[in-house]
Amino acid sequence: MNNKILYSFNERRKYLIDIFKDNNLKYIHPEGAFYFYVYVKNNSLKFTNELIDKNVLLLPSNVFGDNNNAIRISYATDMITIQKGIDIF
Repeated sequence: MNNKILYSFNERRKYLIDIFKDNNLKYIHPEGAFYFYVYVKNNSLKFTNELIDKNVLLLPSNVFGDNNNAIRISYATDMITIQKGIDIF
């Protein structure tokens, strides 16, 4: 990957970390991947289904064999899409 792409991914990652911290959300820091696991209060499947109705696609972490109380948020998209999703989230 070139430096411009790496810089862009890093900016999106830092943006989401700031959002999570500002809202006291617990998350798993990505280590080489382009997504976060963020813990939610209720069942992650129910939570993601509610957001699908608002045109936000997230995945419950149990799809990946993980905890039922987390969602997977990818930042492998443009910043405008991330910001729109966070506004609804």
